[in-house]
Amino acid sequence: MDQVIQLHKNNELWGTTVLENSTELSVLPIPDSVTQLLQQFPSIFQEPTSLPPTRPSDHAITLFPGTPPVNTRPYRYSPLQKDEIDQQVTEMLKTGVITASVSPFASPVLLVKKKDGQWRFCIDYRRLNSVTVKNKFPMPIVDELLDELAGTKFSPSWTSEVDTIRSECRSKMR
Repeated sequence: MDQVIQLHKNNELWGTTVLENSTELSVLPIPDSVTQLLQQFPSIFQEPTSLPPTRPSDHAITLFPGTPPVNTRPYRYSPLQKDEIDQQVTEMLKTGVITASVSPFASPVLLVKKKDGQWRFCIDYRRLNSVTVKNKFPMPIVDELLDELAGTKFSPSWTSEVDTIRSECRSKMR
């Protein structure tokens, strides 16, 4: 059964969307070339078991001078989400991907449902970003990167499913 959602402000209709209920996940076979890469480099696709080593290019966040530590209170969560957050934090502590901290900085956590029904652990850094000195070398524009891939043959159905496994743990923070 489809669900219709309408967005209203006062008596004006601002938008309408139809959400289609679908429980089927279409799975296409992975091409042989990708399977060979997965078999050739298995360590790249494994869950991390520790923090990354210290490197000369470790990430650091520079705040505007005189900025006090950003400490945002957590959001309200349902008991189901609270249990999921506790479970994920416990798992990350156990595997060594995160470590306990007494830092005065704190940002709230969000859970976002993935296509496969699992929860993605996201941290809301908007308040921290607002007091951060902006990088002189901005990230590339996604549209430009996609333009560079024009003509590349790939299957969007399986590439969109590739999930970078806890990629935020791949760069160490100073």
